Amino acid sequence: MSTPQCSIDGRPPKLHVFFEDAAWHWAICVPRERGCGFQVVAYNEKGYASESEAMSDGSVALGRIAYIAVAKSRDETGTAFRSVAQDRRR
Repeated sequence: MSTPQCSIDGRPPKLHVFFEDAAWHWAICVPRERGCGFQVVAYNEKGYASESEAMSDGSVALGRIAYIAVAKSRDETGTAFRSVAQDRRR
């Protein structure tokens, strides 16, 4: 899973589950800052046999991204949350 910048400024990330190349996949997207469409912020690399498997795994990833985004925003406002950079060093 790749998790580049994910802002929580009123544009929450959304999970998309789709069928492509004979397998189910998920992607987490946020609306683009400019223009229209979405920016992919995380995706799976392996295909799933069923839509429910992809939905389940994607939901876990979405929860992790939402947690990281909230923790990061609270850390920047001076609360007790560790920064994302500190978590990555562990």
